[in-house]
Amino acid sequence: MKKIILLALLVLPFMGVNAQQKAYSNLKTEPFMEAVSHDDIQILDVRTLREFTQGHIKNAKNISVFEKDFLKQAAKTLNKKKTVYVYCRSGGRSAKASSMLNKAGYDVVNLLGGFIGWQRAQYPIEK
Repeated sequence: MKKIILLALLVLPFMGVNAQQKAYSNLKTEPFMEAVSHDDIQILDVRTLREFTQGHIKNAKNISVFEKDFLKQAAKTLNKKKTVYVYCRSGGRSAKASSMLNKAGYDVVNLLGGFIGWQRAQYPIEK
């Protein structure tokens, strides 16, 4: 058991995770919808601008995770003191963005199933 703990202490720093760092959270569509239904939250759509303009979750801000300065734009747009609710089309890009934001010090919640799942659940969207 001591060998496993020691190995974890040696390997985790090289994996981009430290013992104090909390990983981002994942929520399914319904609990995510309930969480973002409050006015004082911040929602981040990490899809391209083209995808965003075709429809997005109300009050979402758009910063494509493909942008070279993604974290710099996030720092200008987001409040680190508040949870960031992140989504993309199906969940892959938002998982990447959530990891990046989490490592940068944000408390992050990722939408499992992405915007596709949101639409399947017939939750409201804006254009």
